[in-house]
Amino acid sequence: MIELTGTVVNTFATPAGKNKKGEDYDSKDKIQVIGEFPMPNGEVRMELVTLTVDDLSEYIQHINKKIRISVGVMATGARSVLFFVRKGSSPVLAN
Repeated sequence: MIELTGTVVNTFATPAGKNKKGEDYDSKDKIQVIGEFPMPNGEVRMELVTLTVDDLSEYIQHINKKIRISVGVMATGARSVLFFVRKGSSPVLAN
């Protein structure tokens, strides 16, 4: 299990629509978390991560607060990864 820790800076819903094939897709709830990513040289890089979540109501109350959330990671290319919130995960306030 991997935990992502960061500050919730935004919540939003993407609109429903149609893809290029004409198929309908649903609206999705998303959050944006800014977190610290340690670098090999000891410095810290701040990075904004956008995550799809099941229910925005769990996150709206945590805007501008530091949370921990269980995430999974998937490689999307030679040098990039995609973070996703694990099913059933809920945010926990971080100290």
